[in-house]
Amino acid sequence: MARERDRRDRDRPDKDRDRGRDTRSSVNADDVDQLRSQLEEVSGKLERTSQLAVQASRDSGEARSGQQIVLFVSGLLRSRLKEVLAVYQSDREAVMNGTKEKGKPLKLLVYDALLGALSEAASRQGTEASTAAEELVALGSTVGISAISNLSRAPEDDRAWVLVTTFQFGATGQKLRSLWLDPRLRPVFAKKGGVWPELGMREGTWRPGRLHQAVCDDLGIPAKGKGKQSTGSGLKRKSETPEASRYKRR
Repeated sequence: MARERDRRDRDRPDKDRDRGRDTRSSVNADDVDQLRSQLEEVSGKLERTSQLAVQASRDSGEARSGQQIVLFVSGLLRSRLKEVLAVYQSDREAVMNGTKEKGKPLKLLVYDALLGALSEAASRQGTEASTAAEELVALGSTVGISAISNLSRAPEDDRAWVLVTTFQFGATGQKLRSLWLDPRLRPVFAKKGGVWPELGMREGTWRPGRLHQAVCDDLGIPAKGKGKQSTGSGLKRKSETPEASRYKRR
């Protein structure tokens, strides 16, 4: 009888250990299930947030491109704009030194020069083109111009200087953009005798940028943009932009 009691005493610790091991296994399984559930919840929230960001990015880009035109400047006109830039930079130093009053912003100086070039080119294309150009000149540059990109980065070689012009939201901005896109002005921007003019133009279009593309790749959805990856500026990369290459000097 004593031996039986001793045997039960020896067996008890093993049973206790087995019971503790079963309890720990049960607890660990519960923890894993809870962690898996939390990860799935976080993953779902992240995916929905990314989808919302992609939608907002696309909507914003398309809305902005709807206010833009892309101008391609080459030849003598490009040289003229570089002179405008040089004079502006010189005047800015004088303004900072207090020896000269502040004048027009650079974007308006450049836009004035572009209007002058457009008017000259339109006058050689007949009455319809000239009339459309005169309407643009009459509206002027004091209102409706939001921004002109790449003004401080003129190409050093003979490539066209690409200027993305953004018009302000509102009636005046839309009027300016619609006049630049007016069919009456198409002959001004058309190729003549195998040569492209010094001032070329196309409508602004949105292209998904690298970050937008990366998020879409993560989600496994199309970026909803035409063409290849862009720089995020609303333009294709230079190597992918036919307008830029076609304005090179032959």
